[in-house]
Amino acid sequence: MKAAERENKLNAKVVLRKCGSVMTLLLCVLSCWATESDVLELRKLYYLSYKDKTAADKLYKDTRAYDAKQPKMLGYKAVASMMMCNYITNPYTRVKYFYAGKGDLEKAIKTSPADVELRYLRYTVQENVPGVLNYNGSMSEDRKILVTYLNDAANREKDPDLHARIMKYMLNSKTVPAETKKHISSK
Repeated sequence: MKAAERENKLNAKVVLRKCGSVMTLLLCVLSCWATESDVLELRKLYYLSYKDKTAADKLYKDTRAYDAKQPKMLGYKAVASMMMCNYITNPYTRVKYFYAGKGDLEKAIKTSPADVELRYLRYTVQENVPGVLNYNGSMSEDRKILVTYLNDAANREKDPDLHARIMKYMLNSKTVPAETKKHISSK
């Protein structure tokens, strides 16, 4: 009888250990996927990081773990690298950050070309990056995608925060034609 009890206890320990391992793995996997509140926080930091070094630092730090498995988050990692260029004085380091961000942003868009938020990120970067870096080749394509997005009333309800940010940006953009601004503002 004692041998059977010992075997049952041993089996129970093995089962518990396996369950613990599975639970740990599951929690790790789930924690890797961004939540809606994570995205909202990154949007806010991205908006602030243009003029606030503390926000840029936080955006950069918060996005370091993201990779191509999460294209939207990789896009924020990319723009975080590019935003750091505003606060770095060493020209070599600035170029290094910019090209790392550019590569990640293009990879994210290649992975998820229909993601409007990634197109928005690229459009904002391309509109504001110095011409000498020659990173403005997708503006026309991205602008069309963003205008189409804004013209679909259903998008306002799906993600009101993103819709409002894109609308505000496009209405204040120096590269959006006045006629297009008039058309999207009437929606």
